[in-house]
Amino acid sequence: MKILYVTTGLRVGGAETQLLQLATRMQIRGFKVHVVSMEAGGELKNSFLKESIPVSELNISGLGSLLSGYLILKSVIKDFKPDVVHSHMIHANIFSRLFNLFNRVPKLICTAHNIREGSRYLMECYRITDKLANISTNVSEEAYEYYLEKGYFKRDRSLFIPNGIDTEIFKPRTEHIAVVGEEMPLGTNYIFLAVGRLEQQKNYPLLLAAFRSVVDVHSDVLLLIVGQGTLDKELRELVSALGIAAHVKFLGRRDDVSSILNISDTFVLSSDYEGFGLVVGEAMATEVPIIATDCGGVKEVAGGFATLIDVGNVEALSKAMVHNKISSRNFAKLKAGRNHIVTKFSIENVVERWIKIYSQ
Repeated sequence: MKILYVTTGLRVGGAETQLLQLATRMQIRGFKVHVVSMEAGGELKNSFLKESIPVSELNISGLGSLLSGYLILKSVIKDFKPDVVHSHMIHANIFSRLFNLFNRVPKLICTAHNIREGSRYLMECYRITDKLANISTNVSEEAYEYYLEKGYFKRDRSLFIPNGIDTEIFKPRTEHIAVVGEEMPLGTNYIFLAVGRLEQQKNYPLLLAAFRSVVDVHSDVLLLIVGQGTLDKELRELVSALGIAAHVKFLGRRDDVSSILNISDTFVLSSDYEGFGLVVGEAMATEVPIIATDCGGVKEVAGGFATLIDVGNVEALSKAMVHNKISSRNFAKLKAGRNHIVTKFSIENVVERWIKIYSQ
């Protein structure tokens, strides 16, 4: 079977990372895989190529390049002759649906990765083009139900399929701690960790404001922030303005998040909204205590094994962080949390579900 994956881009993000895991494992299982990116470049492009997964770029950067991108996609499909076209994220989903209107593909599956993937008008395109996909899916059960309520999806041709987590990479370990510790001298500080793009959705100002209150009470704390994005300069300036520069380290994009999780004492997610909350699942699989805003699919992933607070509540977030700082780890709860992830969200189980859908 040949599978063509179409994605908006290959920048570092939860959806893009999930696609890399899915495509890699499908190829290992003997499927022929090809990836098409609407945007050119992207930090993850080389990761696909390293796995010998071909990548074609449509070089779409605006309305003026849609036609040329359409023609490139048409050429790729003509040469590759896929049995399934599986698109990811709203721009790729809508583009693939419109392509299917004029060039019928054997099967088109469209996966949404968030409860909000764009403007209200762009989201309406899901409703308008719904019939052009054979199956539509969402990675969050809450978001899936929301899409049904809004009419973006129809129940008879849509499914909830969660993201998968590589529980062999994300697991408690000690062998990498010394290496990471030497690279980033951490001393005896209590380590809070946040991972995610430096964008508005993640609401880092909320986290930094809450952490300011933590520093007021405990000076032996550090906040590590993994990620890059358009708000990098603005957030660094905010850290300076809050007077916590000595307690915050911006680590940029990292390929060793599993190791950094293993040197962390608490993982914190401050997002306004999420789709699946992939990084929460990764932290749980690593048996790290979690504090997160109750947004999108985070509650589904957490399964009762994380501390959830209301979105935007800085006081609740700071109190939860202080509580974790002074409390002992509940190792039994952390192990149960990992088992929850392994049982419900391991990447191997999710891949098997996709194989059944592709084969139906």
